[in-house]
Amino acid sequence: MATSSSGGSAKRGKSTRSSANLCSPTTLTTLAWTRDPLRTLHNVADNYVLASVGADGKLLVWTPANALKQPAQGFLLSAAFFKLQDKDGDGQITQEEVLLAQQAAQTATLEGGAAISFNAEDPTTFVIGLEAGQVFKGSLLANELRSAPAVVREVGELPWSLDAASLLCRVPQGVYTRLKQRIERDASIARDKEVSAAHVFAAKPEPRELFASPLSFAYTAHAGPVYAARFSPFHRNVFLSASTDGAIRLYNQLQPAPFHTIDAGGGTPILAAAWSPARPLVFAAGSADGSLHIFDLKKSKGRPQVTLSVTTDRTAVTSVGFNPKSADLLATADAQGFVKIWRLSTFLSEPAAHELETLDAMASAGMAANDANEHDEHDDAEGGQREDGEW
Repeated sequence: MATSSSGGSAKRGKSTRSSANLCSPTTLTTLAWTRDPLRTLHNVADNYVLASVGADGKLLVWTPANALKQPAQGFLLSAAFFKLQDKDGDGQITQEEVLLAQQAAQTATLEGGAAISFNAEDPTTFVIGLEAGQVFKGSLLANELRSAPAVVREVGELPWSLDAASLLCRVPQGVYTRLKQRIERDASIARDKEVSAAHVFAAKPEPRELFASPLSFAYTAHAGPVYAARFSPFHRNVFLSASTDGAIRLYNQLQPAPFHTIDAGGGTPILAAAWSPARPLVFAAGSADGSLHIFDLKKSKGRPQVTLSVTTDRTAVTSVGFNPKSADLLATADAQGFVKIWRLSTFLSEPAAHELETLDAMASAGMAANDANEHDEHDDAEGGQREDGEW
């Protein structure tokens, strides 16, 4: 069993904590399971990993394979995200372009994370909501400067395990050789026969040396912290976000602007949201005034089909979750300290005709509208619009 902790480390059974400053204590805000692409590629049976997001701006990926002793991967969350760019368009990343990206990473401001969700069809891709209101897409494979197998193949003082090598995939080139040699020397002095992930953390490199940003695409920001970000279980490109600004937004992950926005409770902060596992157009949201809203976009694009009072003193609903096997069961957690299970009617929990087609049409229409807006902005920049409305 893994739990979130204000101590800043993932736990399995007894408490464990890395001694390195890379995993210094912090408040962990959310957790999410996904599949590890490296372990899947090498046919490792236990290929699930746990991602933890912290208020200190770190995204750490833990594996049960090492009993959660230290992260298998780590990333830094920053609004000015570190991204390799082929600036001259020749299809090659030059050393100069790498240095520019590394400099950006060194100066980027870290943002506390508040919500994360992995794509069901591409388990390396995620959307993340930040305390400052931004929403980003990212990847566990982002901004690699070298592959883990390439690190393993290098001739050095000691061989490297795949887990240890994966931690060096994003180390800046100017630091890489020196850090790798120091880790190998320390492992050799300890008379170990292979460099492990524990040796990497024992070397205590600076977080910005070992961890890069995983962020690659920015979406329209909310006006308050984003406490829910969830990929649709039915459509690979659709996800929702919910914020303390009271808005629930539906996005096509390929476009920066939402294709649908709902003012869920007249500006009342939304603290939790979840998709139905049975109906593509149904989702639930919990608000700060103790309400549970259940939306059915097949019936209404803006109003909830059902609103329930969860708490007796109007304190917040802090979490909502559908039963993945029985879609008529919905659980809530609240600030009064209660967990409650609600049974939904059949019209909210049984599949309806053409729902996925409707969701796809909404996402596609939103994408077309975004493209049209970009075209209009380009035309405005080129020639502007006359007062009579003609071009």
